[in-house]
Amino acid sequence: TVSERSLRYLDLLARQAAELIERLRSDDALRLSERRLSEELADTKLLQALSAQLIQEQGSESLYHILVDAAMSIMHSSSASLQVLTTERGKNELHLIASRGFSEEAVAAWEWILADAATSCAEASRRGRRVVVPDNEQCEFMKGTPDIAGYRSEGIRASQSTPLVSRSGKTLGMISTHWNDVHEPSERDFRMLDIIARQAADLLERNQVEAA
Repeated sequence: TVSERSLRYLDLLARQAAELIERLRSDDALRLSERRLSEELADTKLLQALSAQLIQEQGSESLYHILVDAAMSIMHSSSASLQVLTTERGKNELHLIASRGFSEEAVAAWEWILADAATSCAEASRRGRRVVVPDNEQCEFMKGTPDIAGYRSEGIRASQSTPLVSRSGKTLGMISTHWNDVHEPSERDFRMLDIIARQAADLLERNQVEAA
């Protein structure tokens, strides 16, 4: 049988092990908190710089690419795009006006996206709200379509598209981000992206008013 002294010793070891585990957990939580705080600070600075650049009005094309770069950074994505909704060619289409991370072939193929396409941006345009596809290979509206083949050729596995809506409620375009792996953005990521989407919508609306 185990002696009383041995039991006391085992009990002491158990308490010490529990204290060590708790301390390690606290250290991990602290490091995680510090990392999140650092990311939050970096993203906040990025959005402040973006606002300053938009106010300075460096030229629409340059600003569109700045918005796309900001979206990629905020969403930690491998590629991103900004599109304007137009009937320029006689039908509802999304016209690509800025992108990052696409091959030249993809830029050419996705310059114009029809409203009935099986892409996240076209689906978001049809629904009038954000569409998130954590895994393109499991997406029902993409299955068996030429569009899923296009995503595969670019190595894109996950996508999200957020409508750019004017102050009056009119959909003006779309901002999308894509990942090379299965991915679902956090609520925090989307809160930050929505700030960029608001700025992008205001820029599109301003440019349309000036053009008119």
